[in-house]
Amino acid sequence: MKNLIRLLLLLTVVIFITTSCEGPMGPAGKDANESCVMCHNATKMDAIQAQYDLSDKGTRSARTGKYCARCHSTEGFKEITTMGTFVVSNEMLNGTKITCEACHKHSNFDFATSPDTVSEILRTLAPVYTNLNNYNYTTQAYARTNSSDYPGLNNLCSNCHQYRGLTSPLYSDPTPPVGPPTAPVSANVKYTDLPYFPIANVNSNELTTVKYRAGTGFGIHEGANQGDYLQGKNGYEYTGKTYTRTWKHSSASCTDCHFNTFDPVTGTGGHTMKVNKNDPTCVACHNGTNDIPTKRAATLAAIQGKLTELGDLLAARKVFKKTTSGTTVTYAAQFSHDFYGNLLPNPNLAPTTKYALTLTTANVPSPTTGLLTYNKNVAWAVDTDIANRIGREWKYGELGAAWNFTYVNTTSDPANIAVHNPTYALQLLQTSIDWLKAN
Repeated sequence: MKNLIRLLLLLTVVIFITTSCEGPMGPAGKDANESCVMCHNATKMDAIQAQYDLSDKGTRSARTGKYCARCHSTEGFKEITTMGTFVVSNEMLNGTKITCEACHKHSNFDFATSPDTVSEILRTLAPVYTNLNNYNYTTQAYARTNSSDYPGLNNLCSNCHQYRGLTSPLYSDPTPPVGPPTAPVSANVKYTDLPYFPIANVNSNELTTVKYRAGTGFGIHEGANQGDYLQGKNGYEYTGKTYTRTWKHSSASCTDCHFNTFDPVTGTGGHTMKVNKNDPTCVACHNGTNDIPTKRAATLAAIQGKLTELGDLLAARKVFKKTTSGTTVTYAAQFSHDFYGNLLPNPNLAPTTKYALTLTTANVPSPTTGLLTYNKNVAWAVDTDIANRIGREWKYGELGAAWNFTYVNTTSDPANIAVHNPTYALQLLQTSIDWLKAN
């Protein structure tokens, strides 16, 4: 009996070693390695790597901070998609830049017979729980409540190409006008980097007033709202107005354009993620009088015109501040209240009181772990910009208009503005302009 057991154990080991050497199980009569080498051969992998090295992601180094690593390191992206979290568990000091392994996995090697090869080689295709609509303002924490389906391949990209969300959960007030310095305390809703108001106006009353406090911003990190822009959602939509969700490109997958045919002459397409405008699919529509540069320039000009009109209207109300430097014009939202909710003075009041006007980042190493403690310092000062203060709370409709300006004007690359969904962009801008003129 003992000899039989030994024999069975030996056979088990032999079988294990044999299958391990030959690779995963393939289709009947076929070594699965034949499926592997369709992608994993030196020629193909070298070509893909060369393309990727030309991409924006390929040229960036890793960012290992707790609130950056989720999208700026391979390890961070793997963690949030595997664990279903919004930020990584801690800093990733040894994190590496985004590589193949961030987006790709291999759960099945039988590609020849697989019914769904795409899902088996990509990290995730599941709907995304975005930072925008999954922050619980009561518990001061993110929770997986509202999923957004972009859908399919676009879900993979939208895990990062979305609103960044909270980056400093704590704040300190080291130099308050009265009383001793304070230790970092838990953040409140107004301290997030996202707008602290709901994008959807649940009360359907744009005349409701709100405090736009110092420390809160409209910034959308590096124009990362492409998924929403493409689908026509999460702009501020005024009560009773109709919005068109889709246009010509809305049904496209991110990869249809950003991974189209590689052109070695222009260094675009393929894994460069830069759109090859000479791809046959593009040229089929964009030719002659409908060529891409002309079409995009005309669309961009129309949107820029509406952005300027909206920006000027907001600046006239002192909701925005307009700054001109040479030929460059910029608009920035103006706080109505300081960090603690004190109304900032208007031109009729003398600027003698100090206000909590700004938050400055102060990432301090922990004395016990050596890791950074993420918080911001409250900075007190006399308000020197009273001429540009509104002197009252913002109206909700003004807040929506300011959000729409940022939503459309959020990227330095005009492709996002003029290509992804200009129809929805123009509607957001026009309804904002109409509301401001009427109210």
